[in-house]
Amino acid sequence: MTTQALSPARCNAVLALQNLRARRAPGSFDFEIADYAIDLVLSDQRPETDFLVVNALKDARSVLIRKMRRHRARGMLPIEETVNTATSQELAQAMIAAQRPLADNVASYHSYQQLRARLGDQGYLPECLDGWRDGEGLLETAQRLGISREYVKKLRGRIRSIAAQEVLC
Repeated sequence: MTTQALSPARCNAVLALQNLRARRAPGSFDFEIADYAIDLVLSDQRPETDFLVVNALKDARSVLIRKMRRHRARGMLPIEETVNTATSQELAQAMIAAQRPLADNVASYHSYQQLRARLGDQGYLPECLDGWRDGEGLLETAQRLGISREYVKKLRGRIRSIAAQEVLC
């Protein structure tokens, strides 16, 4: 059996996921998500993109929820919820922080406040940023604001470009 060295991107992703997992209570749903995401990142079949951590967390969450539903349907879990299936705010923020270039600009509270001030009252941009920071998906943000998902995507793109301008200035 031959062993391959992990690429720097995979090493950084595993380290980020281990740090996230270390901040969770063992046995909690968020702990299990981070743990499973580590396995996904280590897979040779997973492409190394800029969103390696984010995609692994999303996929791990989806797989574990499907697994729970399957077990529940087979009568293997009690009827009452034994774990919280909602992603915690901290996990969502870690997912957002893994995205580039937003993480470079919104990772700290101070930077977030600067970006929020820069957005001012530009339509839906501040509300979109807040939802993104809080881990809302496209659909949740669109429903909350009463706009389409495509428009939320467009707003997030505009937020990225404004954040990038802040870094260059």
